[in-house]
Amino acid sequence: MKVTIKKQVGADVLTFTEDIKNSKELIDFSTNLVFLDRIPKSCTSCKGTSLFLQHRVTKGYDFLEVVCSSCGAKLKIHESKAGPLYIKYDEKFEKFVSKEKDADAPFNPEEDV
Repeated sequence: MKVTIKKQVGADVLTFTEDIKNSKELIDFSTNLVFLDRIPKSCTSCKGTSLFLQHRVTKGYDFLEVVCSSCGAKLKIHESKAGPLYIKYDEKFEKFVSKEKDADAPFNPEEDV
């Protein structure tokens, strides 16, 4: 059976579809998406609602995060050793301020990627 789960992240609705053969596969599929329920509706730094998911690789390590398009703050998504992704309950959006850039300069998403 084909199962579709829709999750909202910011203004976007993400659709995940999987062919499921049994109840164990259904539980595994839904468990891997639970972290999306922990993403706040707005940025905890600026209250902006334009959020998106980002994956980046730095020095061979994968980083997953939710990014606020308004202010550039990021919310970390962690991965457990067992595999599922999670967001810590006390985790907040954080702004990275480069020592080389002007801290008061407006956020430009093209520069940050």
